[in-house]
Amino acid sequence: MFDKFILKFGDNQFYNAIKITFTAIVSFFVFYSSADFTAAFTVTLGALLCAPIDISSNFKHKVIGLLMVSVLIPVLSFILTYTYHYFLIFVPVFCLLVFFSAFISLYGHRANLLSFTLLLTISLSFIHHDKPELLLANCLYLLLGGLFYTFVSILFYFIKPNRYINLEVAECIEITGEYLDLRAQLWEKDADRENINRQMLQKQIRINELHEHIREYLVYNKARTLNSNNNRKLLVALTSLVEILELSMANTFNHQEFIDFFKNDETALDEYRILAKNFSLTLKRLAFNIKTNKKHHSKMSLLNDFKRLKLKVNEFLEHQNISIYDENAVNISNLLFYADKQIEKIKGLERVYKERVNADELRGKYRDLEKFFTPEHYRLKTLTAHLNFKSSTFRYSLRLTLTMLMGLIIGKVFDFQNAYWILLTIVVIMRPGYGLTKQRSTHRIIGTVIGGILGITALILISSNVILSILAIIAMLLGYWFSGIDYKVGVTFVTFYVILIYGLLTDNAESHLVFRILDTAIGALLAFFATRFVWPTWELYSVNTYLEKSLRIIKSYIIEVKYYYIKKGE
Repeated sequence: MFDKFILKFGDNQFYNAIKITFTAIVSFFVFYSSADFTAAFTVTLGALLCAPIDISSNFKHKVIGLLMVSVLIPVLSFILTYTYHYFLIFVPVFCLLVFFSAFISLYGHRANLLSFTLLLTISLSFIHHDKPELLLANCLYLLLGGLFYTFVSILFYFIKPNRYINLEVAECIEITGEYLDLRAQLWEKDADRENINRQMLQKQIRINELHEHIREYLVYNKARTLNSNNNRKLLVALTSLVEILELSMANTFNHQEFIDFFKNDETALDEYRILAKNFSLTLKRLAFNIKTNKKHHSKMSLLNDFKRLKLKVNEFLEHQNISIYDENAVNISNLLFYADKQIEKIKGLERVYKERVNADELRGKYRDLEKFFTPEHYRLKTLTAHLNFKSSTFRYSLRLTLTMLMGLIIGKVFDFQNAYWILLTIVVIMRPGYGLTKQRSTHRIIGTVIGGILGITALILISSNVILSILAIIAMLLGYWFSGIDYKVGVTFVTFYVILIYGLLTDNAESHLVFRILDTAIGALLAFFATRFVWPTWELYSVNTYLEKSLRIIKSYIIEVKYYYIKKGE
């Protein structure tokens, strides 16, 4: 239980949540005034809007990205607030900004985060539209908030410059362990294999994302790697992690066939189940030691487990008088081959964190690393190539633009108290595909209702402002932490702390809750119906397209391998 606690509280999501919460609290209290808390609120908002773009990467790229966003946030806010009362000018400006903010997401992960930040900024630009005389001051407060967050982020970076990437590697090792644990569960008699395979696919997606993050970091820090023991470890660790995943994916078995084959004597199969579980436990233990900065000592003896497995298998085959050429014997041989190779890869990964890595071990690895790195080319040609209805990003950008315009018009016509919550909801839950949008709509509404009820209950039962403030800070921390882990739980805590903040600063928190739930429901319904009926993108129909592309690429790869062997690698 303690190990699980450390693994969750030692990840990058929690570390980022601490940084965001610290920045928000400091910026709010530095600029807080009992007469008017607008300045404190706006500075804090400027800081929070910069948070999504702050990812682990090259230090230069981190600083440039944060400074660029710090400037773009007040610029967008100024343009939209200034034109808000000139409808004929405002509508085309609003639509163009929303469309291109969504459209740039096709450039990759960092651009996708920038897109999300800009869309959030556009949604929140109308908070002070009724006070145009304060426009310039509010924009300066937003800029100040962004610059303050940049300063805090740089400060956190220099306190432990390698923490981000080491935690990324630890998370990758941990999730790879969870993936191997799911594979081990497939060997149980009553296993729900369809559900387990679905979970394995989700793990694979996250593992591949982490591989890309680590690979990007190493490519951009290539000059330091040969002279840094930590970076040498990262490079060898990444190679091992990729090989562990690829080995697992390349070796699939008919589990029910094995279970039926060993039904009269499951001793050998039980030994493999133990070994498969120990694969997972070994990796989880290694991840735990990296997060707690402890020297790694493996508690598992995978080699002894494998020896016992091999002995039991040989005894079973001899007892059953099965020929080595029998199909079942060949299947067992393939299973043993996989187990042996997986042990080799896992032991190699463990060795990285037990001993120093020599520069000689890196020979040729960078050449392979850069081949699998996805470069980010910000070319105009990329944009123009997607300006058609075949592009899912183009359809998503149009759909989002029309939906946000509709949400803005509804808020303006019916004079909602905080109409920008409708836009926020649309931005946060609308995704290119129908399935994910539907899921996030449900989660956001449920989280908003539960968080609101908890917030109002706390305001009724607790009279101490000190206790309410502490609860709000804890809820903010947990809200930002869980937003990247479990969206429904994250929304619950975010709504909880928003209601507490309103309760501390105003006397009508209950009405704010009602409006927040209403605005959330309207935004969720608009996003749901737009994704369903306005140029929809169906994930089901996209599968065949992706499979066709994959097969074409695999064919090209096989042809290249053929020519390589014909030329004997020359």
